[in-house]
Amino acid sequence: MIVLDSSRLVLERAEELVVGHKNECSSKLARGLVDMLLHGPWFVISGFEAILVITVRCVIAAILMALLIGVASWLLDGEIGWAPLSWASVALGTGAVLLGLPSRIDARRVRREHVNELATLITAQAPCIRKIRVVREGVDVIHDTSLRRASAARWMLGLIWALLVWIATTWVLDANASGDARGTAATYLFVGMILFVLMGVIVTSYQSAQNQLRQTLLFAFLEAEARGIGD
Repeated sequence: MIVLDSSRLVLERAEELVVGHKNECSSKLARGLVDMLLHGPWFVISGFEAILVITVRCVIAAILMALLIGVASWLLDGEIGWAPLSWASVALGTGAVLLGLPSRIDARRVRREHVNELATLITAQAPCIRKIRVVREGVDVIHDTSLRRASAARWMLGLIWALLVWIATTWVLDANASGDARGTAATYLFVGMILFVLMGVIVTSYQSAQNQLRQTLLFAFLEAEARGIGD
């Protein structure tokens, strides 16, 4: 067993399970191009789908909270305005979803069939518990590189936000700046805000997909260790 090859094989299969598409190319160059041009964006899209599911659940929960608050207010002969009702329902609904029970692991899109298939691959590469743990350490070493990229992307977003705040306070909101300068700065600020939001969505989606990948790997290795024979 070559640890590097086994670790890479397990991680690549886990990525394919998260993406939902298998790379069938036999050539190393072709596999690299498919991963870069197709599987990379699909990986981000899978994270966005998870965020979209959470958003839909938040909306549904907010609607239910609005109905409950409205009915309670009507039963108690109280009067509540639309603005307080909206803010309260959104806050309670979002909190109910984001602060849900930890046992709702299915909400994080960690699927039993993925864990089972990946555990089978792991035990095929490492038939005993000691070798399984070695492969797991190898996967962690490779996976840490992508985690550092995600951390660097978050730092970049922070720098972009600081730049946008500087443009807003120095030019757009400065009463001493000329009208032309404020107009030009406002245009740059608007474009920058759009790019910031798009980058934020991409980075958040990538992080969501990373979490799904990490949890799938975690449970797969636990399942493989449970199946392992000897040390």
